[in-house]
Amino acid sequence: MKGRCFRHTVLATLTAVGLLAPARAEAQAARPPEPAAAQSFDELRQRVSPGAAILVTDSAGHEFQGTLRDLSEISLNLFVDGRVHPFSAADVALVKQRRRDSLWNGLLIGAAVGTAPAIYWLLADPNECGNSICMSDLVIGMIPCATIGLVIDALVQKRVLLFRSASHSSRVDIVVGPIVTTRRKSVEMTISF
Repeated sequence: MKGRCFRHTVLATLTAVGLLAPARAEAQAARPPEPAAAQSFDELRQRVSPGAAILVTDSAGHEFQGTLRDLSEISLNLFVDGRVHPFSAADVALVKQRRRDSLWNGLLIGAAVGTAPAIYWLLADPNECGNSICMSDLVIGMIPCATIGLVIDALVQKRVLLFRSASHSSRVDIVVGPIVTTRRKSVEMTISF
């Protein structure tokens, strides 16, 4: 009985520590890449329809979030806070859209991660439950991890690039900023192109 309490403590600890991060990173890396961004408003009309919530970055770098009112080959009208903001094709650098992540992959990854400790205990002590996985080990590991995976996927929203102007695609931005904490001082550099 003492070994069983230790086992449940270990399983609960592994669940709480969050073994989902490495599995989540691998799942993100395994995803197919997003299609290339449109480079004309004509191409953009095939990817987004009026009424869609989008983010427009103008050529000066200002970002506007609103609802697409209409889109032609030469102009885009964005409805923001009760007003219509017109943009010409030359004024728009980027158009992005927020999209939710699929819930199934987080649920399945979480369930797989939660099953791993139960399989470990089967290999470490096969006689505990008659040479099979203990149901209590599965419940303690799989259900919380699957729930965590589902919650993470429900919270994830990615910005999908729908349009990039031809003039903006050749631009390279380098941002350098300090990172100062009580224990370390460093520099963060972000390069976007």
